[in-house]
Amino acid sequence: MTAEPVPRSPYMITAVSLTELADQAFKAAFSISQHLHSKSLDQPNFSPTYAGLPEDAEIEDARQSLLVASKALTALATNPLAHLREVCFGVCTPEEIVEWFYPLYV
Repeated sequence: MTAEPVPRSPYMITAVSLTELADQAFKAAFSISQHLHSKSLDQPNFSPTYAGLPEDAEIEDARQSLLVASKALTALATNPLAHLREVCFGVCTPEEIVEWFYPLYV
């Protein structure tokens, strides 16, 4: 049995620096903004009446790219290990994680 390689996702992170990630996020956001403007739709905002981005196949790739790049930027800007800990264990402190795992090794 041979293992088949996992196909690359179009949303995989390929940038190697914060500025490259920021550029990817900017390009995706700009593409979304232009599309919304061309359709005379509201730009995203924090208004309580804003319903979010439209479910539009024309901007889905840009939306996904923006989400991936912005999450990667957040992870790198905060600390990749702290981000992983938060994703896996909520917002536990290292001491709380040790307390949680300690009974498993006693």
